[in-house]
Amino acid sequence: MKKGILIGLIGIIGFAGNSFAQDRTKPQEGRQFEKRTPAERAEKRAEHMQVDLDLTDEQTKQVTSLNEEHFTEMDEIRAEMKKLKERAKAAQEAHKEKVDAVLTAEQRKKHDEMMAERKKRHEMRKRECHQEREVE
Repeated sequence: MKKGILIGLIGIIGFAGNSFAQDRTKPQEGRQFEKRTPAERAEKRAEHMQVDLDLTDEQTKQVTSLNEEHFTEMDEIRAEMKKLKERAKAAQEAHKEKVDAVLTAEQRKKHDEMMAERKKRHEMRKRECHQEREVE
């Protein structure tokens, strides 16, 4: 009788734990941020710093100016990075097309399978690394 109750409780706990588990398939779902200009972001950051660090009005103005310069520069860097990523992807696709042109159909199939396996291993390592970071 006691074993039956114990097994039932374990089952209920296991079911309840699974029902509260988060679905991690779409991590960005529901996280939409409004786009702010560098000036707006600088002002908001300076307000927080003024409260947290007890800045004077003069310090707040200076920090706002510095933050605006920083955010503008970072936006430019992000735009450059996006262009570089697009350029790298185009170069990678062009390379693949050139390699595929050299290979026979059978070799192309085998190469695609090898690349899919490599991608799968890479994804697994990324997940393992991410899980280790969560534990820390």
